[in-house]
Amino acid sequence: MLERKLTILYGSQSGTAQDLAEQIWRESKMYHFRGNVLPMDEYDVSELISERFVVCVCSTYGQGEEPDNMKRFWKFLLRKSLPTDSLRQDVRLITFERNPSVGWSPGDVLYVRPRNSPDNLDRLFELFQEHGINLQRDTVIEVKAIDSEMPVPTILRKPLPLGVIAEQFWDLTAIPRARAFAILAKCCDNELEHEKLMEFSSIEGQEELFSYANRPRRTIVEVLQDFPHATRALSLEAMFELFQPIKPRAFSIASAVASNTLQILVAVIEYKTKLSVPRRGLCSHWLRRLTPGDVIGAWVRKSTFELPADKTIPLVMIGPGTGLAPFRGILQERELSETPTAGPLVLFFGCRSATADFHCEEDLKRMEQNGMLKLFCAFSRDQPDKVYVQHLIRKEGMLLKRLLIELGGWVLVSGSSKNMPEAVKEALIEAIGGDAGYIEEMVKSNRYQEETWA
Repeated sequence: MLERKLTILYGSQSGTAQDLAEQIWRESKMYHFRGNVLPMDEYDVSELISERFVVCVCSTYGQGEEPDNMKRFWKFLLRKSLPTDSLRQDVRLITFERNPSVGWSPGDVLYVRPRNSPDNLDRLFELFQEHGINLQRDTVIEVKAIDSEMPVPTILRKPLPLGVIAEQFWDLTAIPRARAFAILAKCCDNELEHEKLMEFSSIEGQEELFSYANRPRRTIVEVLQDFPHATRALSLEAMFELFQPIKPRAFSIASAVASNTLQILVAVIEYKTKLSVPRRGLCSHWLRRLTPGDVIGAWVRKSTFELPADKTIPLVMIGPGTGLAPFRGILQERELSETPTAGPLVLFFGCRSATADFHCEEDLKRMEQNGMLKLFCAFSRDQPDKVYVQHLIRKEGMLLKRLLIELGGWVLVSGSSKNMPEAVKEALIEAIGGDAGYIEEMVKSNRYQEETWA
């Protein structure tokens, strides 16, 4: 009989592909497979040829970029020899003192791992107390691997108080997936709760699950409140399967190394759904709670943006909202250099109002007055008809033809991935005279780049 070995590899930037890979690994056990689940770049690619079964789970980000933890693997494979609910945002420029050992280039990205709020921690441990679960914040937990193929996460490789694990590892704001309800169903001896949990975990019940959990953005802690019998029966081991790990969040760095500060532009997310308690972004609210003197763990990664080495090449930057962040870093780096006016710099920025959310207004206007920057601002709510960056782009055909066609300029687009990137591309095509082929050639030659997020 052939060995039933299955190797599962994932490339994941935000954790979605990793979650799916681990789910495949769990289900493979039902069919008596054994094998590892690993990030692609931790796998020895020289072993690939000897594998019988390999599953690769990948998701792209930015402009179709491969995740950081699969770049080497991907290069190896490419070798020729081989809710609409009253959203409101409070945007803040957050400044960190620069660690002298940390450097970055214009456009690079800062990764941070947020922590749960004191309110959510209180809610969790109150639930434990209400349901007779004998677990306290100071209960010391040691996590051990039950299978060598699924190693313990680095953060859990030493004994820790449960309060620390709940604050720094379990995502208490996560919207539970179908598997979470299956875990709860295993523990539950109440017939009504068990029936509903099984429905939510079934393929047939996904529409009901979406209405219950996804549409109102119901968190895992709120789900535990709704299913008291299942919660009462939870074991500590089941909790480590139930709670999703907190995933790092990425922010474009909005400052230059020469400024000696590291700044990020953060939209503090808070919105209402049909639930009584407002929904709050885990990371943005954690960042908002930081006070002077707080120390955080963070790391820098290269951006998907690649800037031209020749600083005389024109740059056309399009960044509505917090999409401004990488361009503010690029502009500040140029301003502090010896050649601030080496090449034409154009920025199309958009926000709701000139008096409400004109981020980095003072910096941008100073750069414009100094002749370093040509600035176009679309304030969508400051007139009866909404005006967005794409409307301003269409009006600047003469300028854009000269910069992009005659002078070989580059276009960088940053911001929400919803409708903006496509609307911007259509506007640019119209601005340069309808030559869609030219814009596509720019994309292929990396002169047109997008860095977008959901």
